[in-house]
Amino acid sequence: LSLYQLWRRRWSTKANSVSYPVQRGAEALYTPQGRKQVQALIDHYLDNAKILREAAAKTGMEAFGGVNAPYIWVKTPDGLTSWEMFDRMLRDINVVVTPGSGFG
Repeated sequence: LSLYQLWRRRWSTKANSVSYPVQRGAEALYTPQGRKQVQALIDHYLDNAKILREAAAKTGMEAFGGVNAPYIWVKTPDGLTSWEMFDRMLRDINVVVTPGSGFG
């Protein structure tokens, strides 16, 4: 066997799967402590979504989502496009949103 073939065999064996530290990190997600930390992150994002949804509703906008996923959609007022709404929110209240047109 050539040195190249030996090196290629070694490399394919070592680099053919997820690294050990990444495997251990993924494994930690399933421990009681890991599950608790993941749930805390989920709760944090859903709490933020609730705040945004309630804020949109207070301004009279029709809001959707934010219950089982941290995404909020609003019906833009005055026939604004999603990019026009993005500009308005950034300019007027310093809030950055993702325009809906980015989702198709």
